[in-house]
This record gives sequence, C-alpha cells and structure tokens, in this order.
Amino acid sequence: MSTMVAVSPTLRGDIDALHGLFNRLRESGFQPWAVPTSAGAQQRVDASGLPNVSIGANPGFGAAVTYGLTHVGAWDWALIINDDIELDAGALSSVTSSLPSGDDEVMIYLDPVAPKSVPGLASTLGQVSLLSAVAQRLPAGAGSAERRGQFRPFSIVLISRGLWERLGGLDESLPYTFEDADFARRAGAVSADVRYPTLTGVRHPASATSRRHVDTVLPVAAWSAMSYLAKWHLPRPIARGACVLALVARLPITLVAPLDRRSHVRGVLSAVKALATDTAPALPLYDSL
Repeated sequence: MSTMVAVSPTLRGDIDALHGLFNRLRESGFQPWAVPTSAGAQQRVDASGLPNVSIGANPGFGAAVTYGLTHVGAWDWALIINDDIELDAGALSSVTSSLPSGDDEVMIYLDPVAPKSVPGLASTLGQVSLLSAVAQRLPAGAGSAERRGQFRPFSIVLISRGLWERLGGLDESLPYTFEDADFARRAGAVSADVRYPTLTGVRHPASATSRRHVDTVLPVAAWSAMSYLAKWHLPRPIARGACVLALVARLPITLVAPLDRRSHVRGVLSAVKALATDTAPALPLYDSL
C-alpha cells in the first residue's frame, strides 16, 4: 500500500483551519504535516499539537516544501497543499483510490481552476509589469505554448516519488512564484503523466498574504521572474534588464490601481534595486511574523 504524505507550508498558523484540513486529509489516507514559516505560526502549531516540521526560517515556498518532504520519512506520494485550501475528503479519496505505483512519474493537479499555458517570455514580463493583458497579445517568445505545456497552480498538487526524484524537486532559485510553472515545464520535458481531474472537491479562496506584505514580497517575486527567464528564455543580464523595465512600467499602474500605493511603490523600488545590483531579496523575516 502506498504511503501518502501531505505537506503544508503555513505562514498564518490558523490552527482552526489547519485542524479541519488535517482531519480531512487523514480521512483521505494522508499523513499531514505543517511547515511553519513564521515564528508566530510555529508557536501556535506547537501549542496545538499538530504534526509539523520546524524549519525556523521563511525561505520561500519551494524550499519549505522540499525541507518538509525531506524530514517526514519515507513516502510514495506527496500532496503539496496550501493552508487555506478547503476540500472534501470523499472526493479526494476517489482521486487517490486508484493511484499507480509511486515509482511512476505522475503529477495530479487538484486545484479546480482551468489549466493555463506555462508562462513564456511575454507573459512573464506581463506579470511583473501588470501589463498581462497586453502581453497576451505579444509573441510568446522562446518556446511555443505547445512546447511549454499547461499547468495549474501548486496550491494543491499530488506528485509521485518517482517524478519528484527524477526532477530533483522544486527549483529553490525561484523562491516566490514561477516554481510551479518551472516544475511543469520540466515534467513535460520528461513526458510525465500529468492529470487534470475535475471533480476534486477542492475550494481555494483567494489569499491576501502577498498583498499584505507587498513591499517585501514583490522584490522576491520579481527576482523569481528574472531567474525563470534566465533559466528558460534569456541570458541572465538581459533577463535582469527586462525585469527592471517591466517594473518601471508597473510603477505608474500602482499609482492608479486600487492598491496600497505606498507599500506597492516601496516594493517596486526595492525590486528594481535588487535586480540592478544583482542582490537576492528576502521574504519577510521569520521572527517578524
């Protein structure tokens, strides 16, 4: 019988939500683990008695997931799941009831959103600049949508041990955003069995975490975009310059959009500085949250 684990990075440490989520995961046959990425979340999770892996840092989504999966013991299938996911245990069990061997190279997307094309050059810069609608009308850049493939967000995704080990896990040079798109591209390159079931019983409310910390999160997101472009599309110096220009284009949008303008402008300026000096920015500090 396959061993299934679930790893949930949590910045909030919402214990009531985690208790409910973990109970439904256990009903579905998973061994759930929290990976608290803030000191406050770690304290709350410890006090609650919920199973957790203490990382003592806020290194980014990919690094937190990798750390968790390295420290939970042997497993055949790993469910990567956001702490704000709402799910139906029966529907999830129906998905996992006929899983192949964990040695097979399989990925099963469970977020109910429609699959979308893995980002290319224009769409990546469109996300950085907030000009995504314009970018969709531009040429796709290096690699067609057909070659890049499709993906869903890693808010909830089931991955076999075989595929995780074949690809070497998530790329930790993409600390915030694009790590899921990168994994999808690599999965497509090895012709992995990628599935998009529709009746998964999953509901994913929109998260406000990145909006609350936009002044520190945006520079890390821009850095991830630059690293993604440098990996797949452009020489690194050109990728840095392209992202700086995209951020400059973003600045006037922040002045008219319904955003926290001061925090957003600080985030844009910090991102430009990080890219211009080639200095990796950091997410909000573990002890400050």
